[in-house]
Amino acid sequence: METHETLALVTMGIFTVVLAWKLFRRAKLGGAEEAVLRLLSLAGLVGIVWTARIGGKLVFDHAAGIPAATMQAEMRDREAGHHHHPGETEEDEHADSLADSAHRHAPGTPAHKH
Repeated sequence: METHETLALVTMGIFTVVLAWKLFRRAKLGGAEEAVLRLLSLAGLVGIVWTARIGGKLVFDHAAGIPAATMQAEMRDREAGHHHHPGETEEDEHADSLADSAHRHAPGTPAHKH
């Protein structure tokens, strides 16, 4: 978690420097300055992607940020297994879950399947 936070702060710092420099110079950048700012922006892009990757691993591999009650309910559901009733298909199950959900279509939306 600390790596994710540190990387996010460094990435934010990179983009802050690029923005501040561009505002300070008011777009009167020389060729060398423009090249340096582009390299810093590229480093910021890499930082965002790397931060997102670490954040995704935290959530999906380590369940960071998921409430304990939600995790316990999911573990119970997975322990119970996934079963279909005789004659029930995956589409039937999906349609039932949509009927019970808060999923709504905008007025005038043509009929369609999910």
